[in-house]
Amino acid sequence: MLGHFLMPSLLVRDALDQTNAKLKPKCSQLDECIYDSRLKLADSHKQRKQYDVSLLDDLTKY
Repeated sequence: MLGHFLMPSLLVRDALDQTNAKLKPKCSQLDECIYDSRLKLADSHKQRKQYDVSLLDDLTKY
């Protein structure tokens, strides 16, 4: 009788393990993409700040 309860849970566990194995590479790719996007955003903020400072310098010259 206990075997009837164990078998479905083992099948579910196996299915979950297979799903996790398929999703893990996609999640790491997504993490890399998010990290790259954050780096690009930080770089664009830095460039904008430099532009704002140079624009302010130009305005204070006159």
